[in-house]
Amino acid sequence: MDERLDWFVYYNGEPVAVWLNLPDLNQWFKYLDGKFDLWHKLKFLWIKKTRKCSKFTGIIFGIVPEFQRKGVDSYMIVEGSKVIQPPSGPLYDYYEMQWIGDFNPKMINVAENFGDTFRTRRLVTYRYIFDRTKEFKRHPIL
Repeated sequence: MDERLDWFVYYNGEPVAVWLNLPDLNQWFKYLDGKFDLWHKLKFLWIKKTRKCSKFTGIIFGIVPEFQRKGVDSYMIVEGSKVIQPPSGPLYDYYEMQWIGDFNPKMINVAENFGDTFRTRRLVTYRYIFDRTKEFKRHPIL
């Protein structure tokens, strides 16, 4: 975990928002040939010290419902971009945002406008209605 990539927002000592990102460790694990014994753990530590990880992945972005539409999301994105894309150069070359539902256009817009981000998945919500007499209602657009 790279602690520079994780943010928590508190209001009166209570957590109200979180944004968690993880470096793409697969860039380092590919050199271990699927093994993780003592020798490969040492090799992993050496690779971690000597090779740069060029990509990190957005895992969670969430705000408590009472604090949505109050600018907390914008605050986290602006403050996060100062760390992720400082004037001296970016920490990572690529940012991959995952698990954004097709019913969430606001997060899709954030992903498309964040800079060197790319979406590798487009998630669609499917449902199977066991009782065919019930009406199907798609998840509302947020």
